Amino acid sequence: KKSNIKYITNICTYDMFNKILINKNEIIKLTKNELDFLELLCGNNNRVVTYEEIENKIWYDSVMSEDAIRSLVRNLRRKLPKDTLNNVSRVGYKISSL
Repeated sequence: KKSNIKYITNICTYDMFNKILINKNEIIKLTKNELDFLELLCGNNNRVVTYEEIENKIWYDSVMSEDAIRSLVRNLRRKLPKDTLNNVSRVGYKISSL
């Protein structure tokens, strides 16, 4: 049985069913793109999510620019515990969870 609660760290969880990020017992507000990105990462937490997958999920109706992905990652990193969102050079991103 799979849980809809993904443990990012021992103080940070993401509820995939209710789409709620909780960090240090506080609900963190996320934009639609941040939610989509985090859900994609949590749903594939044992592997790297490629840039192509990210583009298809978030920018399905347009082209993903480097600035757009950088901005999205930067904003999400501010809301997550330090060092939980990792870049794999020229491949994509991975969440380093428990």
